[in-house]
Amino acid sequence: MEPFVKPPIAPLQKKIAGPLKQTAELPKLAVKKLAEVAGTLFAAKEIGKQNYVLIGNYYVQKKLIAILALVLLALVCLIWIKPPNFVYRMFGWVPVIHEQAGTALTYTGKAKVYDTEGRFKYEGALTDGIFQGAGKLYDPEGRLKLQGNLIKDSSKPVRI
Repeated sequence: MEPFVKPPIAPLQKKIAGPLKQTAELPKLAVKKLAEVAGTLFAAKEIGKQNYVLIGNYYVQKKLIAILALVLLALVCLIWIKPPNFVYRMFGWVPVIHEQAGTALTYTGKAKVYDTEGRFKYEGALTDGIFQGAGKLYDPEGRLKLQGNLIKDSSKPVRI
């Protein structure tokens, strides 16, 4: 069966695989291009009006606009897109974790955990990905199953 299927599919695989490999290089190219643009902006001397932008009645340096844009981009990346754990702790947010088949959880701290099918499973403390401490465990239908202090994923609450 393979000799009949492979010849028509091989050219399609090459046409699809090539662009996919190039998309893996896009972040590196974007960072390189951004570094080049930043280098030219920050190395230039502001002698004439071409280095300024008129905003209302004021002339603003293009460097200042570039710096503000980079700071805003960094804030957007750190806070809204994929914040690191310290941002969650700093603002008191509870991170949402989705379990993946074959991958163990490693997070420590408060979290909301969803199972592999996307159903809400647990809300509370985790220690190295194990349900441990104060938390609420839910069944697949979303009903509260256990509430209390869990010890090493024993699924038995400890009464206080």
